[in-house]
Amino acid sequence: MGDFRDLNTNNVKQRTCSSIAKSGFDTWYAEYSARAALLTQALERYNDGRMKRFLCELFIQQDLSVLTEIMNNAEEITGTDKERGKQFRSIVQTVLDSQQFQKQPL
Repeated sequence: MGDFRDLNTNNVKQRTCSSIAKSGFDTWYAEYSARAALLTQALERYNDGRMKRFLCELFIQQDLSVLTEIMNNAEEITGTDKERGKQFRSIVQTVLDSQQFQKQPL
């Protein structure tokens, strides 16, 4: 297994503590469980052998709504492991670009 010491967590510890303080442990844990289930699904379906770090960072850094959108868009992906991984990355980029566009001030 690879070394994850330099994994970009995007300050997940501080965000977790803030979320628990704001919404309570049960709400945070429900989101955490949903995020973990989606990550497990992504690792099983779209990991082409080189995407573990990419998937882990993606699921740490993005909101659950964004992750759900990505996974919903990726449901129809077929092909070899490599093809599925490439298609998944393309969907991720499209969704993230769309999110950035929506956040820009008019």
